[in-house]
Parts: sequence; C-alpha cells; structure tokens
Amino acid sequence: MNQKFTLKSKTIINFTIVCYFIILYWIDKYKINIVIVGVFRELLTIPFLIAQLLCSFLSIKTILSKKSLTILFIISTLALVISTAITFQSFFN
Repeated sequence: MNQKFTLKSKTIINFTIVCYFIILYWIDKYKINIVIVGVFRELLTIPFLIAQLLCSFLSIKTILSKKSLTILFIISTLALVISTAITFQSFFN
C-alpha cells in the first residue's frame, strides 16, 4: 500500500471531474435555476477547477513514466485533457 493513488483510483477521479463539468454544461444549457443546484455549483466549481489542472498534470506524468497502463486510464486522461482545454478556453470567449 505504498502507492498513494492506483491507476483505478486515478481513472475514477478523472471521470468524476469530467462528469462534473459535463453536468455544469447541461445545467447552463437548459437554464436550470434551482437554488440548491446553484449553491453546490458555487461551492464545487473552484475546487474542481484546481483538481482538473492537478489531475491533468499528474495523469500525463503517469502516462509518460509508466509502461503498463490500462486503456481506460488513457481514455480518462484524454477526456480530462479535452475537458480542461474546453473549460479554460471558455474563459477567453
């Protein structure tokens, strides 16, 4: 148990972050204005942005350093990097 994060846990974290930003997109697209949804959106967005950057960096570092990777981890990393690019590109529009 010396490993802090296994590939499985990194994959789950990556997909969770991607799902969060997909949900934010759908909430904005369909103009869902429920107070409790807005509260959680405000509370969780900045921590998820920081986690998105950090996990993108760590996942790319893991891909570059390990030779035995799962295809699911590579897909989750690719989805996270694309999500990060779209998220930060939306700040400059």
